[in-house]
Amino acid sequence: MELNDIKKALYKQNPRARIQSKNDGIFYYIAPITDGTIDQETKIEVRFEVPVADMGIAEFHDVMDAKHLIRWISGSRTLNL
Repeated sequence: MELNDIKKALYKQNPRARIQSKNDGIFYYIAPITDGTIDQETKIEVRFEVPVADMGIAEFHDVMDAKHLIRWISGSRTLNL
């Protein structure tokens, strides 16, 4: 999927992003989406890297709506199910 397709899917599917780890001032989140095909079998993991410096006074939780993290998309990968 292209970046624009990923962004659209994050708004349409509204997945929850979970924190994966914290390291060197960066919070790493992941969120699952599907590729939008008819069978909905292909799962994609979207990754986000949120630097602590960007957080300011906003609240970041262990689990949150992935659409709120769109500006920090760092990549994606297809999951083999």
